[in-house]
Amino acid sequence: MPKSIKNRVLLFFSFFSFLTFLVIFLNISQNEQNRKMIGTIKQMDSIHILFLDEFSQANGFFSAELINPKFYATEKSEYLNKKSKIDKQLRKILNRRNNLEFNDFEINRETVLLSKKMDSLNILFVHITKNVLERGFVDYGIEGEMRNAIHSAEHNPEAELVAILTMRRHEKDYFLRFDSKYAGLLNKTVDDYVEKLSSKHKTNQQKHQLLNDLKVYKTCFNQIVELDLKSGVKNFSGLRLQYDNEQRKILNDFLTFKTLINEKTTQRLNTFFYIYILLSAAILLFSFIMSFVVSRYLTGGISKLSININEFVKEIIGIDNKNIEKKARNELSVLISDFKTMKQHLSRHINNLEILVDERTRKIKKQSNDIIGGMTYAKFIQDALLPDIQIIEKYFPESFVFNKPKDIVSGDFFWFKHFSDKNITVLAVADCTGHGVPGAMMSMLGIAFLNEIVIRENIKSASEIIEALKVSIYNHLIKDKQKALNDGMDIAVLIFFHDKNKVQFSASNRDLVFYRNGLRTILKGDKKSLGRGENEIPNFTNTEFDLFDNDFFYLTTDGFQDQYGGFSLRRLMKKGLYAIFDKIHTVPSMQQKQYLDNFLTNWQLNEVQTDDILILGIRYDKSIFINKKSQLLKKDDFDNNKSSFANNVIGK
Repeated sequence: MPKSIKNRVLLFFSFFSFLTFLVIFLNISQNEQNRKMIGTIKQMDSIHILFLDEFSQANGFFSAELINPKFYATEKSEYLNKKSKIDKQLRKILNRRNNLEFNDFEINRETVLLSKKMDSLNILFVHITKNVLERGFVDYGIEGEMRNAIHSAEHNPEAELVAILTMRRHEKDYFLRFDSKYAGLLNKTVDDYVEKLSSKHKTNQQKHQLLNDLKVYKTCFNQIVELDLKSGVKNFSGLRLQYDNEQRKILNDFLTFKTLINEKTTQRLNTFFYIYILLSAAILLFSFIMSFVVSRYLTGGISKLSININEFVKEIIGIDNKNIEKKARNELSVLISDFKTMKQHLSRHINNLEILVDERTRKIKKQSNDIIGGMTYAKFIQDALLPDIQIIEKYFPESFVFNKPKDIVSGDFFWFKHFSDKNITVLAVADCTGHGVPGAMMSMLGIAFLNEIVIRENIKSASEIIEALKVSIYNHLIKDKQKALNDGMDIAVLIFFHDKNKVQFSASNRDLVFYRNGLRTILKGDKKSLGRGENEIPNFTNTEFDLFDNDFFYLTTDGFQDQYGGFSLRRLMKKGLYAIFDKIHTVPSMQQKQYLDNFLTNWQLNEVQTDDILILGIRYDKSIFINKKSQLLKKDDFDNNKSSFANNVIGK
């Protein structure tokens, strides 16, 4: 045994390195075997999923494409394409039997049988598909010929409407119930009517055409009945029943095959595991013996460690433990004492740090409360600038404003003004850059600019209002004309000319959605922004159209449609928002607002709100504005006071 510590450590390190390498090698071998076995199990799970997916695509084809005219027109189906791709992938895996970690005759035989059964099932599916295409649907295939024949008979002057309607009723009963009783009734009705027509001595071209149409109609209908009976896709009989039974049989056979694979895999894993345990136990026992030997030769290093810790306590902490060194039995006792001293010193230092952290936390909390208080007061000011909903309801009783800021204050705002002398109403909905305090400041500027443009400058064209607003934003917010502007807004403006029954619309990056007689119309705004570095000459489209009683209008910002939510955590998008409008536009406005609020809550789930949300909905009631021009209001409905207050706030 070497006398120097360096040589001892080198010798023992070499020895333990060898043991470590041996353990690592055994562990790697065990893990590799586990990986291969688990890979085989996962591969079987993948095959199982592919089986289920292929059968799901086939069932989806039966459920969706049989009533899809596009399938009969093109003879193409997304379900068929996916089923074909899955089938190719499945065959590829089954044909590569060498990927399985077995070379077993029983497993190879079961794999071949599964492939053959899949071939038979696919042939059966092809027969069903051909029968479906031959039968057709609505205007295609044999059903299309049948419908053309009966339609021709219906329009024949010689036809008796009662007889034709009786045939169609039996036809409909059959298609609803797929009962051969109704097929017999239809055939009897056709035969009786043909016999009745044939008994008439008068013969002309129209009668001949009618008899021919009825013959074609009966022939096509019987062919459809025969194909339905054969394929059984409508009532789960015939080929369809056979296909479903074969599906279940293949799936059961595969599960049996999968169980066989799992049993063999488990058996091999257990064998490798027992070998690994025995070898590991032997190495562990040997290592324990060697550790006992090593401990006798390496404890000398503890003395040096104790000396170093003691010097640290003296030099860094400033404590001399001479009395403890005299009483201590060995260097280990001194080492323990020095560690206790270090622990006490570090504990005091940590307590001081915690006190400092508490003080800074209180300061940050106070600053946060001050900020929230300031934003709450800013919200009070912003709410005072917005039009009173009661003023809007005075002219549009069926109206609502759904306003939900992301933060305390909002970057979205709405504007309203009715000019009694000219019987004109102007309203706008705007979405300013950002949200929170920056967006709120921009919205207050927008309100002040609109007051200046519409009320003082007396501009009465929707596009001119937006163009003037664009100029105001650019002139007031950019001091250096060479610098780009990143702030701005998107806005939609509506002007109602009640005496002329006209309405004007113009918008920047916003749309107008309105409903007339239950039909939705969408007017797109110009793809231009107000601000955001754009300083070109403003030119916005002005759309004017007729105004009818009970028209319902929606103006929105993009906050609602861009909100993430749902089980798939996606954005709602315009399509989803317009679908909501389709559903609620006929109900009272307050119910619409409540529905939007409930839908948003359920849609968000636990997601945070991503942007400010504003939706304005109004229903036009023509009776309110009849002779309104002759009945001038004596005061400005508190709205002018708000406008003046807005200008004063912005000016300050």
